[in-house]
Amino acid sequence: MRNFALAALLVGLAVPAVAEPAPLPATMFVAIETTDIARAEAFYTSALGMKRVLRISRPQDPFIKDAYSFSGDPLAAEPLVILVQHNDRKTAPPPSAIVLGVHVADAHAAAAKVRAAGYAVLREPPPEDHGAKLATIAKDPDGNTIELVQLDIARLR
Repeated sequence: MRNFALAALLVGLAVPAVAEPAPLPATMFVAIETTDIARAEAFYTSALGMKRVLRISRPQDPFIKDAYSFSGDPLAAEPLVILVQHNDRKTAPPPSAIVLGVHVADAHAAAAKVRAAGYAVLREPPPEDHGAKLATIAKDPDGNTIELVQLDIARLR
């Protein structure tokens, strides 16, 4: 009987864990309108390190919608960035400007990654004492502000 219980426990440990949904309410996604989805994808993947999760739109839709996240896992309990490009630019709504805040471990390294990917950093994080927040400011190819924020948890308390 002990062998059966041990075998059942080992089988249970071998089963891959299913991601638990985020508690509700939770931020699920931010949709960003773009005039060039390939150009926007290059920014979000190369400068920010996101991965394409899935194409949400269908071929017959009048737009392209692609979802991105940092893990690339569609079941992960993390918000998605959805890039939206309308096929008919004459009838498309104008892109709306947003500010996207991204929590990063190191704001200086994030600035270096954005620059290495070929994009401009508008504001460098200061090298001196910065309090609880250190941020890099960049713009995506459509002019949306991207704030890459490093938090010092000890200073927040």
